[in-house]
Amino acid sequence: MTYKLATVSAVTAMFAGSGMAVAGGIEFDRLPMSMMFETGNYASLAYRSTSIDASDNVYSPNGSMYRTTTTITPSFKYQINDKISVGLTRYQSANVNLSYIGKGGPFTALTFAAAGMPTTGPTAAASALNLPEPHLDLQAHTTALIAGYNVNESISVVAGLKRNEAKASGNIINNPYGEFVAEKGTDNSFVVGASFAKPKIALRVTAYYESKVDISHAMSATGAMAGLNLSAGVETFANTTSSLPETLTIDFQTGIAADTLLYGSIKRALWTDAHIFMYDPLTTAGTMAAASVPYATALTMVQKTTHTNTTTLRLGLGRKLSDEWAVSASMNYEKASASTGTSLLSTTDGQTGISLGGKYTSGQMTVTGGVNYTQLGDKTVTSFAGAGNFTNSSSTTIGLKIGYNF
Repeated sequence: MTYKLATVSAVTAMFAGSGMAVAGGIEFDRLPMSMMFETGNYASLAYRSTSIDASDNVYSPNGSMYRTTTTITPSFKYQINDKISVGLTRYQSANVNLSYIGKGGPFTALTFAAAGMPTTGPTAAASALNLPEPHLDLQAHTTALIAGYNVNESISVVAGLKRNEAKASGNIINNPYGEFVAEKGTDNSFVVGASFAKPKIALRVTAYYESKVDISHAMSATGAMAGLNLSAGVETFANTTSSLPETLTIDFQTGIAADTLLYGSIKRALWTDAHIFMYDPLTTAGTMAAASVPYATALTMVQKTTHTNTTTLRLGLGRKLSDEWAVSASMNYEKASASTGTSLLSTTDGQTGISLGGKYTSGQMTVTGGVNYTQLGDKTVTSFAGAGNFTNSSSTTIGLKIGYNF
């Protein structure tokens, strides 16, 4: 019996990153490697919108602090000849988009001690600070240029270069203090992989490795607590660093009956070696002798995030209903690994979700859409005001992709 490899291939890839907005460190979208296995030349434009509902009893009791994030991902693949193809895509590889402003948390009238700041020296004060609520907007985008080579009908290899860029702004109360801006920085990385296919049974297994990314950012801060030189108004920090981990991804699909496809993926990400580094001279240096000493001259220690390694699983079924229509359903899962923490920027632990999708084909054009709902694991975050219990958190993603083979 022969199954068509492309029966629901667009549906299998539609939600490769759905539900991942707060999973696997700060991962958002994944590299859309499936474009390299489309027939002939191919172009697509994908839209995605993710909303996260997360609140607790202390720091965000009046509603979720996460903002809705939308992305558009263009992809293009050109088949040079029977053996060689080239692909180009740009996607949002990482994202943190949250704000505790107006969420009812205890972020006004903080004392220095309550916020974890020094109570002696030139920055000490006995009065309340009225610091702004924490908020953070961090985005990383990746442009990938990939080459594919078909060794034979069954085996192909891929390799490519990735240009990664990221920037951030916000206020996280301390480390660093004040409203900070991490300017856009860039770093190069690579991807290599191989694929095995057996078209008669719609079988394809693809494994690819992505190298680690380390991006250096020039950073500055403004506000009364921006630095030791209080009269300057703006303080320049030593460069900060944001990182994306090395990963190994395995995607697979196979026909299990006429017009029926089993598909899934396994992704391992080494987040314990990929962090966001913040430099904190006040904590390290203690009381400074003069208020005019800038931040960049007093650095001896690095503050960093505490992500854990993750393995994210997906398994689903696709079904061709007619020459025009196909549908799919899948489950996504990531084991909980850190049910407690101290960062108000990381408030969930693990995930379990479901995606429903559909694909319409008309000639050379395909339209794929769907929705993902993911239940996010509970987490207790202990900060200056005590323990906040983030429970019953979830994310909802909708997506639409238009593709054209030519």
